[in-house]
Amino acid sequence: GLLILGIVALQTLGGMFVWLAARKGPIALSEALGMGFALGTVISTLGAQISVFLAGNGWGWLLAPVLGSFAWLGFRMGWWEIGSVSRLSWHGVWLLAPAVIIGVLALVPSILLTPLRDGYVVGAAYQPDVVFFEAVAQSVSVWGAADSSMLVGEPIRYHWLSYGWIGSLTVASGAGDFVVMTRVFPPLMVFAAALLAASWARVLSRVWWAPGLAALLVVAGGYVGASQGVALTYDSPSTAYAVVLGLAFGLVISLALRPGEGPAGLLLVLLGLLSFALVGAKASQALVIAVGVAAVVIWALVTRSLGRVWPLVLASASGMLLGYFAFLLGVAGDETNIGISGTQEHASTFQGLDPFEGGVGIALGTLALILAILPRWLGASWLAYRLPGEFAFGIGLAVAGLGTLVLLRSGTNAAWFALGSTALLSVLAAVGVGIALERVGYSFSRSRWRRDPLVWAAVTALVTNAMVLLAYALAAVSGAPVLWRGPVIAWVVTPATAFILARSSMLTGGRWLRWAAMVTVIITITSIGARLNGSIVWGLAHSRATPVVQDFIRIFD
Repeated sequence: GLLILGIVALQTLGGMFVWLAARKGPIALSEALGMGFALGTVISTLGAQISVFLAGNGWGWLLAPVLGSFAWLGFRMGWWEIGSVSRLSWHGVWLLAPAVIIGVLALVPSILLTPLRDGYVVGAAYQPDVVFFEAVAQSVSVWGAADSSMLVGEPIRYHWLSYGWIGSLTVASGAGDFVVMTRVFPPLMVFAAALLAASWARVLSRVWWAPGLAALLVVAGGYVGASQGVALTYDSPSTAYAVVLGLAFGLVISLALRPGEGPAGLLLVLLGLLSFALVGAKASQALVIAVGVAAVVIWALVTRSLGRVWPLVLASASGMLLGYFAFLLGVAGDETNIGISGTQEHASTFQGLDPFEGGVGIALGTLALILAILPRWLGASWLAYRLPGEFAFGIGLAVAGLGTLVLLRSGTNAAWFALGSTALLSVLAAVGVGIALERVGYSFSRSRWRRDPLVWAAVTALVTNAMVLLAYALAAVSGAPVLWRGPVIAWVVTPATAFILARSSMLTGGRWLRWAAMVTVIITITSIGARLNGSIVWGLAHSRATPVVQDFIRIFD
């Protein structure tokens, strides 16, 4: 265990000094560690693949520490300047602690359901795909991405960069099978995602609590009344790693939109590297980000600021195009099990949200799923005037995420696009909540906390979550096609309560502005607790309901 953590620390330090070489001035420790982890693991994985190809060993993971040492040595020799890391802030620790604690505790049930014995997973309740994931990881670490233990002579196209890092870390540390995959990787993703979400929000917002809210929305949030909304899912390591890389990409693109943040050349190179890595980690994440960048281009054309935007577009497009040629070229559409259809099963069908069969039922179920997703996105709408570049980026992410839900069949795979959009939009939403409260002149008063609209917004969110959980639980037992009630309940309760809270004397501005701000606050807080009102909690309780209780629920429902 110490050896594994030591190797991860070396990779993170290497990536951190590479990042400092691309930044100016002091940066927060959370940003240094988060970007260090993202860049260090990508560079180490690519280095390991190069050494496997050239020398048949995985020692190339040392590339990240070597590049980091070179960046530090150049600074010490006076060849160039690098950024500096601010001291540890206990204020920042307290902001991140809730998200990290909740994220790690949420992993415990999955870890307990995945026991290891004699180098293998045992029991009957573990996610069976974990065996396939481990096979991919070990295959990439031994033969590289050009060959596979499952189809000899054929390259691995299945998110090989995500599993390649797991495999290279397993080989470098001499860890047993499944140890890195099921014990080390998941908590590392929680830490990295929380650090990067908070760092990106800190770059965009002046509000002190926005970084903590961003981390909570990414790590602890879920869809309100629907499942498959957990970004850092234990069941899909590639999704979790792609979320981390996506957050790193978002942070870099925001910095690239701001002049004077660092040496433009190196910053753009790192943007291209992350773009390349996103295609290798999970193509669905790369697609939604590509649409987000395309939306930034449209915004730049409309505002005649393309001269400032085209370098980052060129860098990200080049990286993704190179990744496409390296990993995806030649993959047939039917191999992905994704296609366009209006009458076949969609993501809403797999989640039980369709009220009835057929095209109309799918359309209504998709609408219910969109209502479940939007609470984590809504705050991003407040960025339009304050942060137009990021607002355009968010519009592109939303179009990619929702468009695929509407158009694509094959529910499980189609849902990954919306989930890939959710992590990045959650950060923008947290920043937007801060802007919304600034627009209505909100400030907390200890002497009047009982009348504080935010206190009652939190109470409303708790009540809404309880109602959604009850609706989900009843339908899960009765089997009635009414799972769509959860999102509808949330969107009925929230606007009605917001209308009352908007009358608070602690808020300023027009009536509809105050109402919109309260809707945003309530629904955003609701989405933080929504991880518990989906199938995860009820799946644990459902089997414990006696037949008499189940019969009563069916009749009641």
